[in-house]
Amino acid sequence: MSNVLSLAQERIERLNEKLKLEYGYFQGSPAPNWRVVWSEDQFEKRYGAYEDRTPEGYLIRRVNEVREVPKYRQWVHNKYILERMLADISHGGEMVVKTTYEPVYVFENPENQPPIWDAIKYIVELVYEQCARAVGIPYVKYQEPEDAEAKRIKAIQDELYGDRTDVSDALAYKEGIVVPSNFEGKK
Repeated sequence: MSNVLSLAQERIERLNEKLKLEYGYFQGSPAPNWRVVWSEDQFEKRYGAYEDRTPEGYLIRRVNEVREVPKYRQWVHNKYILERMLADISHGGEMVVKTTYEPVYVFENPENQPPIWDAIKYIVELVYEQCARAVGIPYVKYQEPEDAEAKRIKAIQDELYGDRTDVSDALAYKEGIVVPSNFEGKK
């Protein structure tokens, strides 16, 4: 079972690396704009009224404080979640800017397999498109020219196989000869 978990963790790490490369970091910080996480592993600090109780249920104390609590467990169990880093600006006396990862999508599949890159990319692009539309600016996805893929394939083939001409083919198949440029033929 641990081998399956480590494979899933490796896959999530690769997906998160792709997200960093494709969509960057939040406002120059070391935090990526997007990440995929496991719901059971996420905690956050929340200010609130908490009651401490004994195992039998007797109240020990009530306290208002900041505590680290599960972020998703009360709503989602054993799921992968796509999160986006956002800034939360509050106006309480002086402006305070804090950043937080907020859930964008919960991947629901019965086997709890890590999501695939194409699905993640589709969701992120959809979010960006909707944000752009909400503020009235066009969202233009990068599109390669139609012949770009053919050029890329040709470049790979040239790199792998070199210049494929009739002369080079004849030499490769030992059906041709090479005459050096400084050859002085005798009769």
